[in-house]
Amino acid sequence: MKKLFYPLFLLAAMVVFIGCSKDRRNSNKIDGKTFNVESISIDGSNMAGALPTIAFEDCRIYKETCNGSMASGAENAAFAWQFREKGDIFEISNQSEGANEITKLAISLSGIYNVEENKKGNFRISSSNTVGNPGKNVTITMSEN
Repeated sequence: MKKLFYPLFLLAAMVVFIGCSKDRRNSNKIDGKTFNVESISIDGSNMAGALPTIAFEDCRIYKETCNGSMASGAENAAFAWQFREKGDIFEISNQSEGANEITKLAISLSGIYNVEENKKGNFRISSSNTVGNPGKNVTITMSEN
């Protein structure tokens, strides 16, 4: 029994470590960086108007809440973010109050996204589960500033 316990324990620890490292690897590609939003598509139609920049603050993903900000002109909105499910899921949660346009956008885009692309300099996420567009496919495409 002892001979079986140690290899199983080691295997379980490796699975946890590998899953966590994928979250960290994806996080390292965006934290501390600013991205220009290239497009926000809702059910295939691109959102009109000025698109924001999104800044992801440096973050130790297992020790603190990761924060970011959306900006357009002089307006700012704060949000929290995190990777889950081995880096395949990305969550945005609005942390601002107010009625300005960027806060309304941050509230609307809050939700759970699938990570479609997270390569150096490019980040694309999609969701059909956002606060402002439930049941509609929302895709956000960003490139590093």
